[in-house]
Amino acid sequence: CEQEIAQASQAMAAGQFGVAASLFQKAMRHVEQAPDLMFSKAMALFETGDYYGTISDTGQILKQHPKHLEAYRLRGQAYTRLGEHDLAIKHFREALKFDPEHKGCKDGHKFVKSLEKKRKKGEEAFEAGNYEEAIKKFWEAINVDPSHRAFARPVTVKIIQAHSKLGQHEKAQEEAENLVEDQESLEHLWALGDVLTAAEKYEEAVRVFQQAAEDVPEGEDKQKAHHKIQEAQV
Repeated sequence: CEQEIAQASQAMAAGQFGVAASLFQKAMRHVEQAPDLMFSKAMALFETGDYYGTISDTGQILKQHPKHLEAYRLRGQAYTRLGEHDLAIKHFREALKFDPEHKGCKDGHKFVKSLEKKRKKGEEAFEAGNYEEAIKKFWEAINVDPSHRAFARPVTVKIIQAHSKLGQHEKAQEEAENLVEDQESLEHLWALGDVLTAAEKYEEAVRVFQQAAEDVPEGEDKQKAHHKIQEAQV
């Protein structure tokens, strides 16, 4: 156990987080309860981008130790990176009940609230038809942390819609194509198809919607995709 912990610590220091997580898991087999080892493993998983694994491990820690503030912090950060901001805030606030001055949780809470405040201002401007202001506010929200892709992607969809509303079809198409390139998801293909339809590039829109239809199973999304295809064809 001691040897595996030492190797895991060395792997963490070397930035080999996947290796470290595996070694911490092996070390945990030698003891009945090991919240410290599980937390170290959770930190390693977080660094690999395995946020669901981080949430699972910190959840187990909090069941045994409901006042483990660092577990709340790390779990909140994992939910943040997944774009689950309401759950992130919930965990940060729970920790702050025990220690109102906990820096990690205060910073995490402030970060998420800042993002959501800026996004809300963008949404309000969009709903009011002030699309230029909406674009400005949405970009302000994204630029708080451009690496937060789970947050930036849905906000970018709103930016694309705002450009389309303004008749800025080339800019909307550029942003939509970048979004699809970053992550080809059903929502992003629909956003690109809608932009092409608004720009009266109907043949291209049909191709994009057909691609979306191929990527989804039977159901409501399949029907929606076929409906969009038919609209563009008409």
